[in-house]
Amino acid sequence: TPSLISTPTTMPPIFSDVLDFLLPRRCCACDCKLHVWENQICALCLMEIPLSNHHLDPDNLLAQTFWGRVEIEQAGAWFLFHKDSRFQRILYRLKYEHRPMIGVGLGRIFGTQLLQSGVYTLPDLIVPVPLHRKRQQKRGYNQSAKIARGLSISTGIPLCSDLLLRTKKTKTQTSKTREARYENVKGKFTTPKPDELEGKHILLVDDVITTGATIEACAEMLLAVEGVKVSVVSLAFASKW
Repeated sequence: TPSLISTPTTMPPIFSDVLDFLLPRRCCACDCKLHVWENQICALCLMEIPLSNHHLDPDNLLAQTFWGRVEIEQAGAWFLFHKDSRFQRILYRLKYEHRPMIGVGLGRIFGTQLLQSGVYTLPDLIVPVPLHRKRQQKRGYNQSAKIARGLSISTGIPLCSDLLLRTKKTKTQTSKTREARYENVKGKFTTPKPDELEGKHILLVDDVITTGATIEACAEMLLAVEGVKVSVVSLAFASKW
């Protein structure tokens, strides 16, 4: 599909070829050298990672996760997350191997897919799920903000990383039930500039969604601002939950 082809460059082909020879682009899942028409992920890995096709179905499984809990306009993920999958390798590298451009690159591709689907109503602002400042300082960046940046580049929608903040560092969500996850993050977010959110349709961005508890807590804080609507996207959805 067009969105999976590398973004064209204005660099003369001969210089592009030399650069690719000296610094070959590699798949973020398996490290094999990418062909000129591949972007971030090689064709083989794309076949191995299950696609959700949420961007084609407004009532997809991720959207259903929030039904009866919090009012979400639209929700969708690109991949389905499975333990020990190739996407798990991508996520690990994005979060723990200091490779933020993986998030930017995949966000750009996903944003193009959302535009092409014709299903999603374009929001006014893109807001990433925030990390606590201490965790962000340790990691060097917020991986969700990098994905959001890529989405902003490909869609043209403004990115605002300072309109939703995490006020307290929370314990890991691993192995917790949905209810326990929600209690762990409830009330841990704030909107420092509510006047800049009033009447806006916000696209809330995360790297991977499991139970949706963190998104629910973030959305509740945003929806407390007058006239705000919230949609949600993530790179992956852990469909087993």
